[in-house]
Amino acid sequence: MPSVLFFSTLTILAGASVAVQQVLNASLRAALNSAAWSGFVSYFVGVTCMARCSRLPCAIPSLLWP
Repeated sequence: MPSVLFFSTLTILAGASVAVQQVLNASLRAALNSAAWSGFVSYFVGVTCMARCSRLPCAIPSLLWP
């Protein structure tokens, strides 16, 4: 069973990822000179990653829910 330390670390990493995402979005907006394109690219990459990760358990049977 996961410990409190595991969940505390996971929470800290999740919070840090929000700050990193904001910096990456700002950099992408500056590089593309468009907030609309920045939002589209960010959303498209996120959806693509989620779609690929959702197929991961099919490729690796040990990741299937028991």
